[in-house]
Amino acid sequence: MVFVPPGRRDFKVAGVISGFRAEEEPVLAGGQPTPLVYHYNTGIIVCQRIEHAVVLIQANPIGFSLA
Repeated sequence: MVFVPPGRRDFKVAGVISGFRAEEEPVLAGGQPTPLVYHYNTGIIVCQRIEHAVVLIQANPIGFSLA
């Protein structure tokens, strides 16, 4: 999650997005509900403070092994 402070032109990092809220709506056919649903992002996010990411990066400067 980034922002631009008022009166500035540079971006600042506020946090790391760790999730979002999704909702579902029924899919209609001819105005009638079907067994299908459509999942969409509501725009509500869950964000962890950047300090948590900085601690992890400092503790693992070469990154995590994916193997």
